Amino acid sequence: MMWNGQDIDLDAYFARIGYDGDASPTLKTLGELHRAHVAAIPFENLDVALGRPVPLDVKSLAGKLVAQARGGYCYEQNSLFAAVLERLGFEFGGRGARNRTRGAWLPPVTQVLLAVTVEGQLPLCDAGFGGQGPLEPVPPDFTVMDHYSSSHPQSRFVGQVVAQRTAPGMRRALVRDEFTTVRTDGTEERSTVPAGELGRVLSEVFDIVMEREELAQLGALGGGLNGR
Repeated sequence: MMWNGQDIDLDAYFARIGYDGDASPTLKTLGELHRAHVAAIPFENLDVALGRPVPLDVKSLAGKLVAQARGGYCYEQNSLFAAVLERLGFEFGGRGARNRTRGAWLPPVTQVLLAVTVEGQLPLCDAGFGGQGPLEPVPPDFTVMDHYSSSHPQSRFVGQVVAQRTAPGMRRALVRDEFTTVRTDGTEERSTVPAGELGRVLSEVFDIVMEREELAQLGALGGGLNGR
């Protein structure tokens, strides 16, 4: 019981969020719980602002967010939600995330969320993001991401050759026509792979065997559209 779901009073939690629906571990239940939780329990950092500690054990969280009708930030909200999900029999795991709502810069990993496995799906739950957070579980859209990576003109995979492989003591990579070997002792080697040698390098280094026509098309990319 990693999330200490046995310590949560489900009746009190359901009353706090105004939930009287089904409690079986289904996708429908997950969505209804998420929406009810977000609507009822506010995001707030008041204890942090007051310089108080923020305990994450379930009894403390229930005392604050449920009994005292307070709110909390992501660690508190999602830890409480996780305890509820565990008590109900859901399968899930915690994940770290970055808040990318403030622009293109890469912030540290400070957000937590839950990846739930239910009915053959893997929705992401974040009941503690705040104003711009999701109202209900979000299905990871691999199809859209795959479409961008495989077809968008700005994708780093479009118009150039990329092959990488890790071996004991080294990492080897072919990007466009540049072959790089980086060893754990810090040494590095770089060389250019002519189009006529592409098939040999793919086969000998990466164990990838391509047809002659495919190698001709790949070799014609030269330095790669994205590398120019």
